[in-house]
Amino acid sequence: MKASEELSRPTVGRVQLLKPRIHFHTDCPFFAGCENMLAVLFTHSEFREMFDVTFSYGYSARYEKGFRSRVRADFPIHPLRTSLGLGRYAPESSRWPRAALVKLDGYLSFPFSVGAIYRLLRRVRPDILHINNGGYPGAYSCSAAVFAARLAGIRRIVYVVNNVAVPRRSFHRRMDFWMDGFVSRKVNTFVTASAYAGQRLREVLGLREERALTLPNTILSRFPDESPSETRARLHIGADEVVIGCVAVQEERKGQRFLIEAFDALRKELQGRVPLRLVLEGTGSMRSHLERLVRDRGLVNEVIFCEERNVYNLYQCLDLLVLPSIGFEDFPNVILEVMSLGKPVIGTRVAGIPEQIRDGYNGYVVEPKDTDGLCRAMRALVTDPNLRETMGRRSRELFEANFQPNVIVGRYIELYRSLMEGGKEIIHAHA
Repeated sequence: MKASEELSRPTVGRVQLLKPRIHFHTDCPFFAGCENMLAVLFTHSEFREMFDVTFSYGYSARYEKGFRSRVRADFPIHPLRTSLGLGRYAPESSRWPRAALVKLDGYLSFPFSVGAIYRLLRRVRPDILHINNGGYPGAYSCSAAVFAARLAGIRRIVYVVNNVAVPRRSFHRRMDFWMDGFVSRKVNTFVTASAYAGQRLREVLGLREERALTLPNTILSRFPDESPSETRARLHIGADEVVIGCVAVQEERKGQRFLIEAFDALRKELQGRVPLRLVLEGTGSMRSHLERLVRDRGLVNEVIFCEERNVYNLYQCLDLLVLPSIGFEDFPNVILEVMSLGKPVIGTRVAGIPEQIRDGYNGYVVEPKDTDGLCRAMRALVTDPNLRETMGRRSRELFEANFQPNVIVGRYIELYRSLMEGGKEIIHAHA
């Protein structure tokens, strides 16, 4: 773990030009989708011209590798130890023992995280602290950063929550009442990517309407490095086949088994009139279960499992994307990515997905676990190339109007300016 040297503020002659300094703190085991907005801000030229940036994160080799692959680190970076790693002593399949160990780890590590972040903030002396959490309560070091900031005299705190907040119904969550109360009082502005997640956060933390903003995520533009024909050949997909894609970690919450069941029903209904392929990109704890389901249903020749080095190679080959999530979502980046490429999308009525997909306009929204609904939506698109083209064009238009980087970064800049000026919040949710 190496921290870069402190970035000095620019000078002209002997006159120092002061820019507001924002310190970002995050804590995630790997560079997941919830980290993507940080990469956008760190690489956006206008944002970097306006603000000094420093960054800290809960160290893991996996996170560092992902971060370095996405961001050119030309600003001070401070990896911190924020966990005792107790979760590794429970097997992945042991849900409750693992959850208990992670909770214990969070509490035992909390004072050490407060101390480490406090010492860092005293050195960095930011004008604004921006906390990026994968959920709420999420990583305890993110809430520890609120305590550290107040100890360090920092009064401007933005707290981004990248999932639906967990209510205090379980015994484990009720133990967090002290933390929830402090965080809810001391943070200036909470940000969620979807209005749905924002409303849930207000309910969990007892926030007034204006304390939690809906500010959508955006994506970094990336590009394929293969032609569509090269990708199809590599994946053994025929030139005439209609390709349905699902790009997601293969966990129960992503609902791939319902997509496989719906695809099987669609294949039987069409009886070969439309040649189909289903591509499931990603890996995860459900991979072997999904492969078994594909074998049991006789779909081995129609379903492809893959892990793409550059997922944009796959995106360009898709005729439509399906994200059949059943829970624990907010504002999926994968939907934004394919919208930016002009693809129609089918998703479920979970969290912020209906705020990305306008049902019947740029795709379809179905209920979670509704295999019949998934089948009907896929049938409408795979049997009508003109509809795919129309909905794909609308996806692209919606992305450009509401979610492209300059639009979203501009809203973050407006938020930071309002905090620096001590004014009231003036950001509004997207149309």
